[in-house]
Amino acid sequence: MYRLCAFLAYLAVVSTVAAAKVRHVDSDPRGILLLTQVIIDEGTVKLDSIPDVRREYGYVIHRKDGHYYYNFPLGTSVVAIPFVAIARAFGADMLRHERATQLIIVAIVSLLIFKFLVDLARLYLNRNLALLAALAGWFGTSLASTGATALWSHDFAVLFALVAILTALRSTAASPSPQAKGGPLLIGVCLFLAFCCRPTFALLVPCLLAFLFIRGPRLPLRVCAVLGAALCVFVFFSYREFGQPLPDYYRPQRLSNDAFTTALAGNLFSPGRGLLVFSPIFLLPLLLLRSTTRALMQDRRVALIALLWPILHLGVVSRFPHWWGGYTFGPRLLMDALPGLFLLLCLTMKQACHDAPRTARTALYIAGAVSIFINTYQGLFNTYTAKWNAQPSIDKHPELVFDWRYPQFLHGEARHRQRMTDYR
Repeated sequence: MYRLCAFLAYLAVVSTVAAAKVRHVDSDPRGILLLTQVIIDEGTVKLDSIPDVRREYGYVIHRKDGHYYYNFPLGTSVVAIPFVAIARAFGADMLRHERATQLIIVAIVSLLIFKFLVDLARLYLNRNLALLAALAGWFGTSLASTGATALWSHDFAVLFALVAILTALRSTAASPSPQAKGGPLLIGVCLFLAFCCRPTFALLVPCLLAFLFIRGPRLPLRVCAVLGAALCVFVFFSYREFGQPLPDYYRPQRLSNDAFTTALAGNLFSPGRGLLVFSPIFLLPLLLLRSTTRALMQDRRVALIALLWPILHLGVVSRFPHWWGGYTFGPRLLMDALPGLFLLLCLTMKQACHDAPRTARTALYIAGAVSIFINTYQGLFNTYTAKWNAQPSIDKHPELVFDWRYPQFLHGEARHRQRMTDYR
């Protein structure tokens, strides 16, 4: 019975990616695979060879030192090389077929993310509850409502972070599992690739290294060696290509926001971007605080990943001037911290099922169902939740994320008409 349920869950992930009505392929991710194709064909990250590239691709392209470059992190474009190479072998051209290729890659990455969510939950929960938690963790968060709409830089980054965290947990277990073999190399490479895809994953590095170091210096020192070597290559490339140690998108100077407390409140509690509003499953560690505290006291090291890292990430993205993340659904910029938050949820559920099993399961069922309704049904199949960003423009009026009269996650045709009337 479990195998059938697991198969149906994986099938549901692929079907959801394929059938979603809301797509963001023409926003920030546009051109991400065009860059991959140029890397394959020309061995460069310059987009000078693409006719009218700035006019055709708009803000996702910027000009620097007389050359045209993709405006967002390079990591996803590099990681996607095998996928685009296969697509090219079948005659695909990213100038014409990028949308379809992105969605194929998204389906594969989503499947892998879901698999590793199940594996992570299995470290703490029985297989049935682990599958249920993973369903809530994917369908009930930005992993679905953002990750399934296009090949965002978040997608591969979250995947690599999950692999690094899972490998670290297995490598430091009392009885390391066979999957932990090659741990230092895998952890180091995954941390580096996560950073290349999303620079904010630099925050995971010290937290994970500290987690490993508490058990002894040997493993984290090996991880540092792998990570350091990879970073040296990256810095060398950046100096050679841009004349600076890091590309512009990776530089911390981008973090400057005078409205930090407003952004912090918006990222947590607002009806337009609030994590705890859009994914109430993450309220469970607070509602079951006694169980959460007991779970963290039993293994204080894991709090570095499950608690400290998400808090650091929340603080950093709240320092970003564009903290609401543009035209998106819910807390897109907090998607990067979801592996840590999911780990915290699993720790809470493990202890809560021991303290009060019926209460814990009921809470997960209810919070999971609400989260899935918001992120999958509303986020992926209700196009009015996308129109909510544009009419009126959320980038011109970011204060609208706090308007409880018209919460994004409950938007619909009638609400949209009334909202337009009010704001005119």
